[in-house]
Amino acid sequence: MMTSSTHPQKNCFHCGLEVPEHLHLTVRFEDEEHETCCAGCQAVAQSIIDAGLGNYYKQRTADAEKSELPPPEVLSQLKLYDLPEVQADFVEVGAGDEREAVLMLGGITCAACVWLIEQQLLRMKGVVRVDLNYSTHRCRVVWDSAHIELSDILLKIRQTGYTAAPYDAQKIEVQAQKERKQFIVRLAVAGLGMMQTMMFALPTYFYGGDIEPLYLEILHWGGFLMVLPVVFYSALPFYRGAWRDWKNRRVGMDTPIAIAIVMTFIAGIYSLATNAGQGMYFESIAMLLFFLLGGRFMEQIARRKAGDAAERLVKLVPAFCHRLPSYPESEVIEEAAVVRLNIGDTIVVKPGEVIPVDGTVLSGESEVNEAMLTGESLPIVKRPSEKVTAGTLNTSSPLIIRTDHTGGNTRLSHIVKLLDRALAQKPRAAELAEKYASSFVFGELLLAIPVFIGWAWYADAHTALWITVALLVITCPMCLVACDSDCAGCFYRCACQRRDSHQRQTKPGNACSN
Repeated sequence: MMTSSTHPQKNCFHCGLEVPEHLHLTVRFEDEEHETCCAGCQAVAQSIIDAGLGNYYKQRTADAEKSELPPPEVLSQLKLYDLPEVQADFVEVGAGDEREAVLMLGGITCAACVWLIEQQLLRMKGVVRVDLNYSTHRCRVVWDSAHIELSDILLKIRQTGYTAAPYDAQKIEVQAQKERKQFIVRLAVAGLGMMQTMMFALPTYFYGGDIEPLYLEILHWGGFLMVLPVVFYSALPFYRGAWRDWKNRRVGMDTPIAIAIVMTFIAGIYSLATNAGQGMYFESIAMLLFFLLGGRFMEQIARRKAGDAAERLVKLVPAFCHRLPSYPESEVIEEAAVVRLNIGDTIVVKPGEVIPVDGTVLSGESEVNEAMLTGESLPIVKRPSEKVTAGTLNTSSPLIIRTDHTGGNTRLSHIVKLLDRALAQKPRAAELAEKYASSFVFGELLLAIPVFIGWAWYADAHTALWITVALLVITCPMCLVACDSDCAGCFYRCACQRRDSHQRQTKPGNACSN
């Protein structure tokens, strides 16, 4: 609980900096009021105390770093998402004060990111449900607007280390292309580095003492130079993931990989500097990173293909249409954006065009292909007073249609939302895997310490390092969560794609485990 100051002090309770004069921002700890130097330190200190971690302030040996809130312009931009006119395009109104929105998130690299974001949001008062789809990076959030605003949810995601914005198919495509190109460059650098370091390392495997020390040292230094771009550029996603996990006081799946890379690189530098003659691990680092990045790249391709079912449905609706602003007095046509159509507007759909809205035929008779909706291969004749659906294809004659539903209220949009909801719900086994993955990693890191010490005593440091690195890499629970949630999820999404072709009902992913 935050109140006015009763025990003034000169230094900030959290970071130790001087508290500005006439500023009274306090936190309550052990029945005493403690002053803080800014709203950022106040918020962080209060969150630590509220989480039951107040002993941190008793046991710390140095003050914490000064905490800062996001810049005012960022907070102002996030507040705009609370305006009803802004939310009208992407927020659904539920029962009572419940609201639902689909957000697109950036910065997600593995299933552990999904777990972290979901847990952080579910701890917020007023957040009812969070379903984050790892394949599409789309997050469905349901919240109680009487207790929390959308801007608070977006701010929490930002503070956790990720980005969030209302889902926009065009923006997410641009973002996906940018990330894909960057990933390809990292993979290419790792591949070239692997080949070049192996070129320098291969002669040392078979030299048998025949290579002069000078040339042997040149080979070692050449491998060192070739691996630098791999370690400091290609491995960045693993470092960032590990750092983000540590900032959020947890251990994730990138942590053991990052530790293994750093340990191996430092050991290689030590051997190079001391001219130990063994333990030049540079080609091993490059090869490890190449295969890890290659695996993630193939996973991205699989996830993208698996998540295309909903995207194809979204792209059925055209961006523009032919509006009749003066109908029935005049049939003068003007081009209009579909997003700007209102209920009651009149449009004309020409042969070969996709109907952009749910509506009622006012004039004309034509055959409409509804295969995407019903699976019926033969076109259906539509006459005046009959209903037509967005996403269906007009095949023979012009139709004049009155708009009944647009945008997110069309039947097609509801189908897409149902599909997204089904894809976002994880099987029970995947939820268990994500729940215990962090504990598994922590236990793995603890186990690595006695393994290294034991092998160093039994054999030597060289052997101990190799075995410890192997332990960190092979037992990484990336397989545990990825295989269960992603592979099972991809299997389910493929079933959804088959469903699209046979028009069967979509069931959530957890239906198989019930």
